[in-house]
Amino acid sequence: MSEESTPKERALIVDDDMDMRRMLAFTMRRAGYEVDVAENGEEGLEKARAFQPSIVITDLHMPGVDGMTMLMEIRRWAPHMPIVMLTASDGIGPAVDAMRAGADDYLTKPVDPHALRFAVERAISRQKQRAETDIMRRTLNELREAHVALEAERDFVSTVLGTIESLVVVMDLEGRIVKFNRACENATGYIEAEMLGTNAIELLVGADELPEVRRVFEELASGRTRRNTYENHWRTKNGELRRITWTNTVLLDESGQVKHVVASGMDVTDVRNMEARVRRSEHLASIATFSAGVAHEIKNPLNAATLHLTLLGRLLGKASPDLEGAREAAGIATGEIRRVGGLLEEFLQFARPETPRRSATDLRQICDDVAALCRVEAAAANIEISVTGDPRVAIRADDARMRQVVLNLVRNAIEAVRQNGHVQLDVGVAGNTAHVRVQDDGPGIMADDIRIFQPFFTTKEKGTGLGLAITHRIVTDHGGDIAVESRPGKTVFTVTLPMG
Repeated sequence: MSEESTPKERALIVDDDMDMRRMLAFTMRRAGYEVDVAENGEEGLEKARAFQPSIVITDLHMPGVDGMTMLMEIRRWAPHMPIVMLTASDGIGPAVDAMRAGADDYLTKPVDPHALRFAVERAISRQKQRAETDIMRRTLNELREAHVALEAERDFVSTVLGTIESLVVVMDLEGRIVKFNRACENATGYIEAEMLGTNAIELLVGADELPEVRRVFEELASGRTRRNTYENHWRTKNGELRRITWTNTVLLDESGQVKHVVASGMDVTDVRNMEARVRRSEHLASIATFSAGVAHEIKNPLNAATLHLTLLGRLLGKASPDLEGAREAAGIATGEIRRVGGLLEEFLQFARPETPRRSATDLRQICDDVAALCRVEAAAANIEISVTGDPRVAIRADDARMRQVVLNLVRNAIEAVRQNGHVQLDVGVAGNTAHVRVQDDGPGIMADDIRIFQPFFTTKEKGTGLGLAITHRIVTDHGGDIAVESRPGKTVFTVTLPMG
């Protein structure tokens, strides 16, 4: 099985200095980028159109078409293409001009490779965030037009989001508050006058989250990072805990040193509570579905057992007891009761799955053993079972659970073929994954029945609809995947599993 490689990010480097071009290209290739270079602005513009880079790294000062001209031209037809400017000048004027013109970042020569990679990654990340925001905005508009029935709910959410003010806290490098806006006052119950000069982290953050929040703040205050995000609780004046998601940035002084840390936050307490309620509701709904399925499956054998036990009583209550009929009724009742026991065992296995006990296991040996076990059953219906593929496939897995997976799939295949057919097991390795393919030449699965991995979905007259659901869970618990392809005359179940 071939695996598609992830496309590399592409970097275009434009600099009239050959040594600088080589250094920058080496740095970016070492960071995993596909690189193209240009030695002047005119060539850079041509390659920017043709190469469509993920990032443009260009010198500001070049003869002819300089970096600023390149920046403005690219912004005209590619407004979101990330651009990092380089210059030998250490004055702040060129940086301000470049940033105002739309540059994503600015580095001074000689360029530190680590600073370059950080600036490039940050610029690309920002561009991706902008693209994701655009996609989300377009998606929201499409949903607004398509889902008229949800108009009231959307309006409510829009109104709530529109009226929420961001929390803004400005702190010095010691964490002391220099600005505490109205939204913060409303959220905490403290007023700005009493908060100025106090340490926001020590006062508002709980003891359990304090070390991590201090670490996040120190990354900004020390200048190790200029921006980060975090989520933690604030303790209000009356002791209530509010969940706040933060976007943190820094303010620099004229020398480029960090002067203040600015935290912009949003109270997401209600959102998190709603998510928790949704999860609880979904959990209760799944319990209800499971309970209904259990009741439905147990009802039939219990009714049959009750009917035959009643018949047994009548047969034995006659003046001349019908012992043969009584034995038959008792046997049927016993069989139905045993069926209930089997159903309950299957239900419990689905409801309370065990953590896989992994050990060194040969997947080919499992397939050989299952095939041998099922051949007698298959031969009675003139069905041939064969195993092909690698002679040994070593994985780490729960041997008993994997045998259950293969056995379920083979028995399903035998039941699908019914008479005069072939079931083939193919075992192999592709990259870091192992696979088992169970193929039969039965009638195939109808398109409407591809929900076969859902609990309680079955096409069998006496099936519980849990066999493939349990199989699917065992495979996913091992970090694997199971898929089905079907057409008339051929159905293939493919199980893929990690080798480790």
